[in-house]
Amino acid sequence: MFFRSKTVSQVKGLANVGNTCFFNSVMQCLLSLEKFTNFFEKETFTDKQLISRALQNFILFYKKSTCSYVDPTTFIRDIKHKIRLFDGSQQDAHAYLELLLSLVFTENQGQDKKPSSIEKLFSVEHKHTITCKSCLHKEERKSISAIQWLFIKNSVKESIDSYEGIEDFVDDSAQWKCSDCNKKVSTGIKHKITKCSEYLILHLNRFLDVKNKNTANIYVDEKISVGGNNYRIVGIVSHTGSLNYGHYYSYAARTFETREAYKCNDKTVTKSRFEMSSDGPYILFYEKQRETMCDI
Repeated sequence: MFFRSKTVSQVKGLANVGNTCFFNSVMQCLLSLEKFTNFFEKETFTDKQLISRALQNFILFYKKSTCSYVDPTTFIRDIKHKIRLFDGSQQDAHAYLELLLSLVFTENQGQDKKPSSIEKLFSVEHKHTITCKSCLHKEERKSISAIQWLFIKNSVKESIDSYEGIEDFVDDSAQWKCSDCNKKVSTGIKHKITKCSEYLILHLNRFLDVKNKNTANIYVDEKISVGGNNYRIVGIVSHTGSLNYGHYYSYAARTFETREAYKCNDKTVTKSRFEMSSDGPYILFYEKQRETMCDI
């Protein structure tokens, strides 16, 4: 396979400073997103953009470091007043990622509240078709999210097909009123991903609640087509164990000349290939592909 190449800084580990593997695994994947890191390297932030400035300092420090691993203590200290997950207990990597992105998006909004350039990198647009079960009238609604949640099927492609193919049913207790027949009735809702931006983040439903984990294997497709675009895997946050007694690690691609990636396990970084099929994948990072990819 031929892929475009990227010039990347040395891949370093991240020190675990008190059950912070959830943080480390997410950050290693975010550091693989070139346009994301470029935004923070080039932007100037004000005193009110505390999280964005802290993230900028962390990215610059990471890239300039010549050590085999980086201590993220300063960055964590600067964000923990807003992201209250750093109390020494085990935490959810998805919760951290969601909070971090939300804060960054909010800090970089203009006065018109329109999405900023950084927010547009992660936009997933949906169309929801609601069908009245009484008169069969259909209504369409739209929504936008930064992270796409999926049920776990045999593969990522099947998980996406399942999201778009299954109709959710809402009974009349939800009090949805049909605009055509004016009845409060049960409805069916079908979902469709209509458009995705530069990066597509997929969150797999590993944790059903605080005690139960879905340990089903899933095949991580290297390439997928979603919302009219082609994407390729660039990062995987994986989890082993339970939510309360587990560990996060990640696979991150920092060059695309080969399928080679790096397995990032706190301080330890080793050259590897993506773990394409296992019960570990929890958060997947895909990047839009523009060039033609050819198999040989």
